[in-house]
Amino acid sequence: MPVIPASGRVLVTGATGFLGSWTVQDLLRQGYWVRGAVRSREKGELLARFLTPFGNRFQYVVVPDMKKQGAFDEAVRDIDGVVHTAAVVDFRGTYEGVFITTIEGVMSLFHSIRRCGTHVRRVVLTSSFDAVLEPHPLGYNYNELDWNNHSLGLVEQYRERAASHHIYFAAKTVSERVAWDFMRNNAPLSWDLVSLTPPFMFGPMLLNTINYTSNFLYSQILKDWPTNQVGQFVGFWIDVRDVAMAHVLALQKDKAGGERILIAAGPFAWQDVYDSLQTVESSFQMPRGSPGVKRGLVNAADTTKAARILGLKYRGLGEAARDTIISCRVRRTCV
Repeated sequence: MPVIPASGRVLVTGATGFLGSWTVQDLLRQGYWVRGAVRSREKGELLARFLTPFGNRFQYVVVPDMKKQGAFDEAVRDIDGVVHTAAVVDFRGTYEGVFITTIEGVMSLFHSIRRCGTHVRRVVLTSSFDAVLEPHPLGYNYNELDWNNHSLGLVEQYRERAASHHIYFAAKTVSERVAWDFMRNNAPLSWDLVSLTPPFMFGPMLLNTINYTSNFLYSQILKDWPTNQVGQFVGFWIDVRDVAMAHVLALQKDKAGGERILIAAGPFAWQDVYDSLQTVESSFQMPRGSPGVKRGLVNAADTTKAARILGLKYRGLGEAARDTIISCRVRRTCV
């Protein structure tokens, strides 16, 4: 029997976000009742209108400042499971705006669950592969024991003067660690924790809103990459729809409790994206890059735990990249 069955009530934070909106829809499709935490009434109404076909199984709650203590007290009442996708995803952000907000947001939520979430049995935390990516020579195989201490060290040393991408990486690293520390320091609790670490998320937007992830990937796909760079390892990728499903499965699978789980469809170079785009049907002309260019060494990610515990399956890169481009062009929300 699932830990949180389809008759359960689930809180999803960041409900209008790129990942959060897909997660909300997947939960509703499986029969869950969902409460979405949003930053404003306008965002809540936008999502509610989109989800009208699901009737009264969706409601939203406004949480304007997630780092404020008690911010989630009402949101977690009468809730069985929590999916915390809310995050400040901005590689140009500040120490206060990204690092502090991300960490204090997790702590605020967890204190609210302990204080008011008397029915909560599982929490699924959206971490990031950026919390895993400690620098290693190419050819390294990342696993759940890896943590990005490099970025954290830079932020601890330079604080506001640290590079903005390291601030974001460190924020994801520390926020996940404080979540696990909270579980250990306050045991026993009536709920357990699962953390998921998605990398670059390709795929379509569900709502007609601007999001940093899609905007960044769209701009990089359309970039005229030099031949000596287009075949080089960029990082790891996954489709946002598969990430959303991973969160649903993490709510359901008993053996997921207490686990940090790496999820990634694989490594990629930009030429891999271009080549894969030629294998899928599209009404748009897709970029070709430099076909036949030599590939460089790549790193790997050990995702056997995701396969074994969650049974997670992945879309192909061509579908994910194509749908990213089409979504951006049709919705005109990427620049």
